[in-house]
Amino acid sequence: MGNNKIKLQAGNMYHIYNRGINSCAIFTETTNYEHFRALYEKHISPVADTFARVLKEEKADVGEQQITLN
Repeated sequence: MGNNKIKLQAGNMYHIYNRGINSCAIFTETTNYEHFRALYEKHISPVADTFARVLKEEKADVGEQQITLN
C-alpha cells in the first residue's frame, strides 16, 4: 500500500473522508461515533474550521466535510 500523504496548506479547502473496506460499516455502535468525534475534536478542530460533517454507518465525510485550515 502506498503512502498517500499530502501536505495541507493554510487557506485551502479540503474534503476529507474515510470509508470502510468494501463499503462495510465503520460505525457499528454509538461508541464508534463518539470515538470518531473525540479524535476529530482533538486533532482536526484545533487547526481547521469545519463547514459540514456527515457521519453515516458506512463512511465518514468531513464536507460533505469541507475544512479550511486556520
